[in-house]
Amino acid sequence: MKTASVRELRLDFARLSKWIEGGETVTITKRGQAFATLVPTKDRKTAKTFKVPDFAAQMREVFGNRMLSEEDSMAVREGMRGER
Repeated sequence: MKTASVRELRLDFARLSKWIEGGETVTITKRGQAFATLVPTKDRKTAKTFKVPDFAAQMREVFGNRMLSEEDSMAVREGMRGER
């Protein structure tokens, strides 16, 4: 188990983050006393399941390869705004 101070956590989070991502448990100390423990999640796959939607593929699915006129694209944008 690795240890780091609150100051190190604040100023060098990237290094501590790499330790945690590597599976290490990190104890955070405050004035020399254990203050908190950072533990990596058990299932890392669920922590990174967010995928950015492929908007271009969605547009091709809806409209195919045809080009939209300026009026059509304005209508699409207005329709999207109305769905909010």
